[in-house]
Amino acid sequence: MAAQTLSALKFTESEAEMKHGVVEAIKLVAKRLGNTPATCRKHYIHPAVISAFLSGKLESQAPAGGDLSAHEGALLRLLKLAGSARGRGCRSDCEVRTGSLRAALNYR
Repeated sequence: MAAQTLSALKFTESEAEMKHGVVEAIKLVAKRLGNTPATCRKHYIHPAVISAFLSGKLESQAPAGGDLSAHEGALLRLLKLAGSARGRGCRSDCEVRTGSLRAALNYR
């Protein structure tokens, strides 16, 4: 939800506006999940999502493969890249199954 909310925002050169966008997106996601913004950010939003948004690299409508929507595919690629950047790419025992990802991201 956070990735989709953030990707809908326009990238701006103003750091203050970007941070405000992150705060507002977290508030929206927290309200939707029934949590506080602090709990939501700490436990439900991957840091790579926020970093990608702040650097202007968050994909908005990337092509999806298989049963994933465009937003789900973009998020999955982002999380895999974040894992590889740490030298810990996805292992076969932690691969995300399409159904699990859909259930985890289902907010409609």
